[in-house]
Amino acid sequence: MSSKVRIPIKHKGALSDFGYSSKLPSEERHKALKKAVKEYGHTDVARRLTAVSTLQKNTNPTASKKFKADEHWVMREARKYAK
Repeated sequence: MSSKVRIPIKHKGALSDFGYSSKLPSEERHKALKKAVKEYGHTDVARRLTAVSTLQKNTNPTASKKFKADEHWVMREARKYAK
């Protein structure tokens, strides 16, 4: 039997403060994520997207896939700037 793992989210709505919503088209989500990255950094934004994706996996699979895709996009952007 496995124990439940709680995923901590420090600041709820931190991405929505920058205009992020899973209901937006990808270009607008990416624009909002760029603003969030300037504030929090690539790693923190990617971790938040991973956490939200995991939490939404069973209740809202469509949104979960968007969060996961955006997390991959953030990490690709991070690799661009790391070179």
